[in-house]
Amino acid sequence: MANAWKGKPTAYTKVVEAELSQTVRKAAFFVLRSLIVSSPVDTGRFKGNWQVGIGEKVTGVTERLDKGGAVTLQAGLSVIKSKAVIHNLWISNNLPYAERIENGWSTQAPSGVVALAMRKAERAGYL
Repeated sequence: MANAWKGKPTAYTKVVEAELSQTVRKAAFFVLRSLIVSSPVDTGRFKGNWQVGIGEKVTGVTERLDKGGAVTLQAGLSVIKSKAVIHNLWISNNLPYAERIENGWSTQAPSGVVALAMRKAERAGYL
């Protein structure tokens, strides 16, 4: 009987982890971009406070004002690309009024931001 494995099964762990991490990176970038694009804009502070953490959630806020979202997207993308293997990835906005915005407080985002981004990611096949 021929051996079906061409190598040790443990050798495939790194391949699977790398492929899984690449999938997580693509999904995270998609969701982050959707969050930023869907965020209401007054001063740009809410849009500028989307933060990415790997391994643990970012708990603070930034003073970044980013009306267009490009700086925030680039900052998040840098974090998303920073690790070869991603086990836990968090995208958060810790401003005190973030939950109110999610619950329809903003006329610019009456359906919220996170729920909309998650629906888009689901339709795109990331979830």
